[in-house]
Amino acid sequence: VVSGIVELTNDTFFNFFDVDGILRAEYTEDKLVFHGDFADLGVNIITIPRCIEISGDNAVLYDMALSIQAADNSKVSNMTLVADNADFSLNAGAAIFVALSEIVVLDNVVVNYTAPSDKEAIGIYANTANGFKLTNSEINFKATNHDWTNIIHQYGMLVADSNDVEIAANEFNAVLPALDVAYNY
Repeated sequence: VVSGIVELTNDTFFNFFDVDGILRAEYTEDKLVFHGDFADLGVNIITIPRCIEISGDNAVLYDMALSIQAADNSKVSNMTLVADNADFSLNAGAAIFVALSEIVVLDNVVVNYTAPSDKEAIGIYANTANGFKLTNSEINFKATNHDWTNIIHQYGMLVADSNDVEIAANEFNAVLPALDVAYNY
């Protein structure tokens, strides 16, 4: 910990997060800096329950999602999330879930998410997130649900019940299967 900044690696992750991936309450610093690759921790959702700035220094989270809830004025920048068939059901299906928060900024974030075929999946989901901003980011999302009889929603991005949202200077690449329309539902 250096002057309000926490720097962590895969080896020191649990010094700052509990076994469920929730930021420990005893760390009150204003900034977290992730360094390197994060994988095989037994945690698939990293939960940020308060205002904080998170950045990455060549950081890549493998098969881990971010949950930012009740964390007004938070920022995530310079991070990459890579998820291949990861089940984020406990995170509303999202690789990054922002909820019940105001003025959350995602800047220079890369999300590479291949959705599991039998689960709801979303690259970035902002729900009840007034003032949410997504800038200078790249979302690569591959939906895998090809069965129209089993309705599974999969989206590269979803914004719901949020005001004053800004989506600017981003790149979206989504592979979404064409499905037959079932008019009888």
